[in-house]
Amino acid sequence: MSAEPCCVANQHCKSPANEEPARAARAKCYSCGGAVCTALGCSIRTSRWACAKGKRVRICANCAEDDPLLARQVDADIYLEAGYPEAAESIRWGRAKAQWRKHIPGGAPGEKHEKPPERVLCAAIWVDDGVKYVNQPTATGIVYGGYRHHNIFTQIVATYPTEEAAIKRDRSNEHQGFLTTWGRFVDRKEAMGLALTRGQVEKHKIIREDRLFSEDLYP
Repeated sequence: MSAEPCCVANQHCKSPANEEPARAARAKCYSCGGAVCTALGCSIRTSRWACAKGKRVRICANCAEDDPLLARQVDADIYLEAGYPEAAESIRWGRAKAQWRKHIPGGAPGEKHEKPPERVLCAAIWVDDGVKYVNQPTATGIVYGGYRHHNIFTQIVATYPTEEAAIKRDRSNEHQGFLTTWGRFVDRKEAMGLALTRGQVEKHKIIREDRLFSEDLYP
């Protein structure tokens, strides 16, 4: 069985089979959708990852070089598609910190960078329906973020099929608070302590001493 020629027709391909006319590309990059070389011995190597349920994908060399974290993203996407949300979440976030430090522009591989101090980011409302969702800062429920809390309520109401259903919704599981720059949801009391510590608010100008309001942070 002879090796097939470079399907990308790239002049830098060193495959012995590239002496023949290039064939049409039969593989696409999972990330950019561009043509991927499948020729045996091609110097423009195609990166491949084994994924859930035996599924495999191809990544072009350009995408692999431009985004060193692409392997983690691809693995997470495939595991999520295959019905393994917990494995996908673990891959997406569990290995991110170690991998990211190796590829910070201008930084040496493995160089450690100090995490910026945590600050209050924006207003948020946590709707705890008891269901576990992917990529949420809380164990259960969904956290909605926005400029003001009343803006966020508009988002929540929009998720209901009718205005009547929105009015009759269970509001006991809606908790007002804030999101931080570390991706945490905190209540108004903890947010006030954090904002004071980081100098985000002035004590003599706040609305209430024990709870933070978005008006305290920004006009």
